[in-house]
Amino acid sequence: MPARLLAIALCAGAVLIEGLVLTSGAPDATPHRAEAVFGVLAGTPHWRAYQNRLLGPQLVRGLQIVLGLDDVGSLTAFFWLAVIARTSAVFLLFKKLSGRFVAAAICAAGVSLLTTCCLSFWVYPWDYLDAIFVCGMLLGISRGFKWPAWLALVALGLWNRETALLLPLWLVIDAMPAGSRLDVRKLSAGSILLALGVAIVFWLRRTLFVHRLDAALDPLDTGHLAIANHLMLAQNAREFVNELGNLGRGPEGRARLIAACFVVGTAVAVLLARALTQQGKKALLWSFCAVLSVLTFGAISEARIWIGFVPLAVFWAAVLSGRVPAARLVRRERNGASRLRRGFGGQG
Repeated sequence: MPARLLAIALCAGAVLIEGLVLTSGAPDATPHRAEAVFGVLAGTPHWRAYQNRLLGPQLVRGLQIVLGLDDVGSLTAFFWLAVIARTSAVFLLFKKLSGRFVAAAICAAGVSLLTTCCLSFWVYPWDYLDAIFVCGMLLGISRGFKWPAWLALVALGLWNRETALLLPLWLVIDAMPAGSRLDVRKLSAGSILLALGVAIVFWLRRTLFVHRLDAALDPLDTGHLAIANHLMLAQNAREFVNELGNLGRGPEGRARLIAACFVVGTAVAVLLARALTQQGKKALLWSFCAVLSVLTFGAISEARIWIGFVPLAVFWAAVLSGRVPAARLVRRERNGASRLRRGFGGQG
């Protein structure tokens, strides 16, 4: 069988497994997930921090209207479409970077299988949409986007989740001098978009939030009135140390193991940073900030917090192993060979 057909079969199989685990792996979960999703549209999310995450719930509502499904059926349809859309986005990202069909399909299958490991009882539409937006960010960082594309990505991303604030953060990081010149235009644009994005997120939360879904438990979410997001970094560190002996055991142990893999992977990437270009080092700094944001605002006992960043992990694994060329990020020798690829014993 030709390599392309094998790669397509692998990718299709990975998508099928992920979709089945997501929609059928925990039959009791989908009704609760649907209740939480439609709660966002009614102003009654699980937490105040979820109130601005409107894009996914609105897409689910759209499917409900178009297909005539109930809440559970529309959410199930959304998840299947989201898995396919995310896989397509990953494939297109790596196809654009490498120009290799088989490599792109294998990366897409890898993201799908790794995402399956991150699935738990609670999974929300914005988790999957995040992965698609991260693919867009990585493409823009690696290949360069014009201003209209960046603005469209920020606008859509903010409608999904505050993760989109990482995009103007990239513009701020990218404005850092590559020598002695500071790109004032990028710095100004990134800073303005960052401030505007934060203001929009806060405004949506304050305007649309009515009360928590479970109104019997702190209905106004008074414990998170300041910024709404839960600050978890210190708790995550304590929890990881205290539960180190249970790493990988049970759903929460598996979630902590995944978090540990992201942290170790980031550390390894930093050790290999010498082989990166100035642009590559900026991209690595941005990726470090992304991982830090997850550890700061997400509970490491929930594996789903990493769903949106699985493409980021596979991206750096492919780039740092030299399997996917990224000319703007990795230095090359005079003969055209990647320093990273040579360091791993490969041929240029």
